[in-house]
Amino acid sequence: MSRNKDGFFIGITCPGCGGNLEIQSDFFVLNCSHCGSNLRIKMPEIPPAYLIRSDKPTREIRFHLDRYLRRNSLPLSGPGLTLTPIYYPYWKIDAVLLKVRHETIERVSTDNYEFDNVKTYDQKMTDIRLTSYTASQSAGPPIDFIPPSIGVRSQYSKIIPYSSENLEEDFSSLPAVKSWVQTEHDLKGSISSIASVSQAQYGKNRTKLFHPTGVIIYFPYYIVRTNLRGTIGWFILDGVTGKVINQIDKEVDMDRLIGQRQGGFEFGKLSVEFHRCHNCGVDLPNRQSHIYICDNCGDLISLSNMNYKLKGVYRAGSENIDSQRMFPFWALKLDNSDALRLKNFYGGIYGSDILAIPAFRIPNFEAMYRLSKRISAACPRLDMMPLEKQGENFAEAALSIEEALTMAEVIAYREFTNRDNNAEYNAGNINPVEVSLFYAPFHKEHYFYVDSVLGAVTFEKNLA
Repeated sequence: MSRNKDGFFIGITCPGCGGNLEIQSDFFVLNCSHCGSNLRIKMPEIPPAYLIRSDKPTREIRFHLDRYLRRNSLPLSGPGLTLTPIYYPYWKIDAVLLKVRHETIERVSTDNYEFDNVKTYDQKMTDIRLTSYTASQSAGPPIDFIPPSIGVRSQYSKIIPYSSENLEEDFSSLPAVKSWVQTEHDLKGSISSIASVSQAQYGKNRTKLFHPTGVIIYFPYYIVRTNLRGTIGWFILDGVTGKVINQIDKEVDMDRLIGQRQGGFEFGKLSVEFHRCHNCGVDLPNRQSHIYICDNCGDLISLSNMNYKLKGVYRAGSENIDSQRMFPFWALKLDNSDALRLKNFYGGIYGSDILAIPAFRIPNFEAMYRLSKRISAACPRLDMMPLEKQGENFAEAALSIEEALTMAEVIAYREFTNRDNNAEYNAGNINPVEVSLFYAPFHKEHYFYVDSVLGAVTFEKNLA
């Protein structure tokens, strides 16, 4: 793609023509700008590994080092400067974070505006928030002078798949020795301790992480040895910006450091394949959707690795939908026990055993929660018809069923907390007895989308 992208994006190669492409990390379908092929990205079952290239020449590294030395009133680097470029691995972690916080606030009231008769009372407040969570932490052997995290670099960097062919000349890569299982265990432990930092004035504070996923990112560093007027100095520089991170206060055994290249564990490999119908081989539309209906043969294609068989794809309402905006929702049919646990979630007078999760991307988790609640409660009143084709007015089903099941677990946790904020959550995962996808028609009214069947479900139009 020719245009630049903001954020975390990946460099890949087209299998049709070999051209170089760039995709954002949440893209899984794209069109090759060189040969026009529609492509899709297939993620491995085990975490993949990427690297961030340095592309810093030696003279530029010396320039950044001398600038640091000058600012710190140290002699400039002398002859015999040696550079040891290394790649060090980090885990990039993404998850959904739920926080429950309790607080007692003192309120003031007066009788008939008699301000000399002021009364106070305590009001209990509970704040429940869903936010995205991103972090990075060391995955390589412990080395005290290498930073334990790369911070926002894990979110705003161009990366390419890790391989020996993609390693820059003279670079050595240290092994990733901390497994994802250990990383996930440590992460959940540290997250759960956050709630105890600020003690609740009533109830129990909670901080819970949902659906953590991880990838390995190799980050470049330069370890520099130089002569500072007869004294040997050691420094470590950021391989992307050239900035001096720190002066190393001890002799570095480079042979031992580079000798750690062996070992570690196996990474998953990202693959690129043609985006075509599994049945007839016709190219599928270049859309970021997990569900497609082939325009040629009418076959249903799902890109999700579902443990549940997809019952079908439907649309709500029987009127003409060409003028409507059709938004997708995952419909999780619950068994009696799960439906009973979530009965307060639905509200209203209509009994519903369907938990509907928006299948389109909504950056605001709270807004997704509210829309899920409204559309789930409305499901018993929606007439569903099998969908035969997807038009241009159909929004992309960009949220996978795996992510929808995570959101279902978040909703269950939240509703359980609302009912008893002192109890331990032990409700388990949501296990739907049936999974389907349906599209509901919406139309714009001022600043909102309003559903065109009932006229009762709304959400802000800037969320879509």
